[in-house]
Amino acid sequence: MKKMTQNVFDQIANKYDSPKQQALANVIRQAIEKEWGDQSDKRVLDFGCGTGLISLPLAHQVKELLLVDVSTEMVKVTQ
Repeated sequence: MKKMTQNVFDQIANKYDSPKQQALANVIRQAIEKEWGDQSDKRVLDFGCGTGLISLPLAHQVKELLLVDVSTEMVKVTQ
């Protein structure tokens, strides 16, 4: 059986939320919010959520937020 190698995002998860990544996430989130509208009754899926930099600040605006990523280490950072 082939040994699975660690995903590169698993390796960098604890260092991912750099000031540069946070600034980029803010720009993306602001663009989303411009078009967002009322989502208070919606369930939102963030597939490829990483550390949740974009979607977690929006969580209070939706009924339910589900974060999914192939990197288990990135998802652990969201907690």
